Amino acid sequence: MEITCVKEELLNTLEDLSDEEFKKFKWFLQQREILVGFQAIPKNQLENADRIDTVDKIIQTFSHQSVEVVKLVLKKTRRNDLVEKLSNISTGAQGVYVRSQSEACSLPNTLLEAPVSLQTPTPPQTTSPRATTLPAPSTPTSLLQSPPVDKAQNTSSKYDIITCKVLIQSGSPAVYQLIPKKEKIGSLTRMTLGEKNPNKKNKTILLVGETGAGKSTLVNYAMGVEWEDDVWFQIVEEEKRRLSQSQTSDVIVYQICGFEDKPLPYSLTIIDTPGYGDTRGIEYDDIITQRLLDLFQSDDGVHEIDAVGLVMKASENRLSDRQRYIFDSVMSLFGKDQGPHL
Repeated sequence: MEITCVKEELLNTLEDLSDEEFKKFKWFLQQREILVGFQAIPKNQLENADRIDTVDKIIQTFSHQSVEVVKLVLKKTRRNDLVEKLSNISTGAQGVYVRSQSEACSLPNTLLEAPVSLQTPTPPQTTSPRATTLPAPSTPTSLLQSPPVDKAQNTSSKYDIITCKVLIQSGSPAVYQLIPKKEKIGSLTRMTLGEKNPNKKNKTILLVGETGAGKSTLVNYAMGVEWEDDVWFQIVEEEKRRLSQSQTSDVIVYQICGFEDKPLPYSLTIIDTPGYGDTRGIEYDDIITQRLLDLFQSDDGVHEIDAVGLVMKASENRLSDRQRYIFDSVMSLFGKDQGPHL
C-alpha cells in the first residue's frame, strides 16, 4: 500500500464522522494532555480545515505515526468501529509510508542548523581558544554490550544490545524510553547515554526554538536508527518535560556516546533550552541566558559550540518574529566576531 492509499484510508475514516464528531476530532488533535507522546497541532492550523486539509496536516505533523494518532483520537470520540478498521492498515501501510521518506530522521519538527553540518567530520571552529569538551561522568551508563548487529539481520533485534531502555509503546514503530545517567552541573542537568571515549571527537549543538522532537531526532540519528528499523527512541522524561515545559527554565545537556562510526564519526553533545522565547516574558529568557553563561564558564561545563540549531515545525517555511528573536538572542551570547564561525 502506497502513501496515497494511507491518505485515502484516513480520509475515508474522517468522512465516516458526523460534522459534530469531526469538530470534536479536530479539537482533540489540539490537546497536548490527550496526545501524550505526540505533538499537538495548533488551533489556527485546524480551525478552518476540512477533512482533506486535516488529513494532510496529520500526515505532515505525525509522519509514520499518523495512523496511531488517528486511532487514539477516534477512541476519544468513541468511534471504536473506525479504530478497528484502521487497525488493519496500522502495520503494512505505515511501514511503506516510513520507507517513502527521503530523509533518514525527518520528524514533525525540522532542525535548521548553522553552516557547520552534522555530517562533516571536519574539525570545527570553537567559540573559545580552549579546545575543551564535556568530561565524561565517573560511572556512565553502558549502552552497548557488543558490536553493532549487521544491517542485514532482522531489525527487530538490532537494538537488543541497548540495555538501558524501556518499551513505552508497542506497535509500528515500537517506542523506547532511554534511561541516561543524570547528574547536576551547578544549576544545570547533564544526561549521559553511553560511555565517552576520550579518543573520539565530540561535537556540540545548541538547540533553541520549538520544543518537541528536535532532541529525539538527533539521538536517533546518532544511534543509526533508520526508517525501516520500525523503532524509535526518546530521551527519558521527554514527554513529562513537554507537558511542563511552560513552567521550567532548565538548561539540559545531553551526551550521546558509544555510537561513533555509525552515521556520525563523533559523539554528540546537545544543549537544550526549553521555554526560551515563550510567552512568559523576557525575565525568563534572562534566566536561561544566565544559565547558559554558567554552563559555558563552568570548569566542567561546555567550552565549545559547533552549531546552533533552530528547531521549528515542518509546516513553517519562514522565520517568525519570535523565532528570529530567539535565534538572535542566543547568537548574541557569543559576540559579534563569533557568529561566522558557527
